[in-house]
Amino acid sequence: MTTPPKVPDLTDVGGQHAGKVVPFPAPASDPPVIRGVKPQAEQPGDWLVRAAMTGADFVALDLPRRPSLLGNGVISAGTYALMFGKPGTGKTSLVLHLGAAVSSGKAWFGLPTEPGGARVGVLELELTPELLQDRLRRIAGDDAAALNNISVIVRPNLTGVLDLSKEQDLGALRTWIERERLALVIVDALGRAHSLDQNSIGPLLNALDPVLRETGCALLLIHHDRKAGTDPGRAGDDLDEARGDSRLVGDAATVVRVVRHGNFRELRFVKTWSGPEPEPIWVTFDDNGSLVQVEAPQKKAGRSRDRVSAALPELGQPATVSEIREHLANTLSDDIIYRRLRELENEGKVVRIARTGRSGAIRWAISDPDAPHAPHAPQNNAAQRRIDWDENG
Repeated sequence: MTTPPKVPDLTDVGGQHAGKVVPFPAPASDPPVIRGVKPQAEQPGDWLVRAAMTGADFVALDLPRRPSLLGNGVISAGTYALMFGKPGTGKTSLVLHLGAAVSSGKAWFGLPTEPGGARVGVLELELTPELLQDRLRRIAGDDAAALNNISVIVRPNLTGVLDLSKEQDLGALRTWIERERLALVIVDALGRAHSLDQNSIGPLLNALDPVLRETGCALLLIHHDRKAGTDPGRAGDDLDEARGDSRLVGDAATVVRVVRHGNFRELRFVKTWSGPEPEPIWVTFDDNGSLVQVEAPQKKAGRSRDRVSAALPELGQPATVSEIREHLANTLSDDIIYRRLRELENEGKVVRIARTGRSGAIRWAISDPDAPHAPHAPQNNAAQRRIDWDENG
């Protein structure tokens, strides 16, 4: 068996090859270059045979890893990712923030990007130009030069109807990628970039595939939840909740769902091909409208619960909610303390002591496993099930 050819290393995203991913080495007789889905009659009858190789030859190939643009493979060169959520969840701000991070080589909410940055294209089809300008200015702050690595297309510079399901417009996208040497293109939003039925966009995905594969550019598509979506708090529904054709989720290398909880946004990485799914990212908007990362409320609730649980033995005697609050230097509200005590009570870890007198306050104590008491039964109500979004919690 002859030694298979070695693939050249073209993994320098910011370098001369601009993040191109090299296809597998061709067999002795090159198959035709397939730049779109053609009717089978137009293909040579043996094109699949000539594309085949033995498993032994395949595993012997010296194939480079796809360059990672975000999070060690969360977004990789030559693939497409999908971010979706309901209107008003902040998807546009999130992807602009992501694009600025990738272009500058800075981490995005803890996820690493390519050192030195990579060229990013923003195809903005929803925001008006002045709103897009406001958001980019907010992201850049005093350093507008930080956006030099981003190529922006927005109306009115963009004229006419853009339809990536048409060969001419798809070719224009490819030309933009190649001339600007783009490593990542963000399309906001997918629904405004084609004329196909939203339940049958397979032809668009088929046509985009060779563009991404041959240029090495990654694509981030912004999309929406189904109109009649399920409860975002239910587990296991996320992959089913993107609007339209199921291939949008099936073909994507990465799928991120954005869910709003009051003033907080949760980014759920519900699918990744290139590695383990990152933990959800929680963000909010500060008073200036800038995105800031916050601790997951569940972790915050767990931390406050541990503090309440530790306070009782430290006090050395049964204590009221207000006494626990004072012991914790008023860093937790009475409401938070009471909820955590109820959670601990439902697990049999603390007990409440009966009031003394009509105006006496309830006292709480660490549960004695040998004492003949019956733990308070959990109550199945919304107050017990809800996640605590209180900033003190």
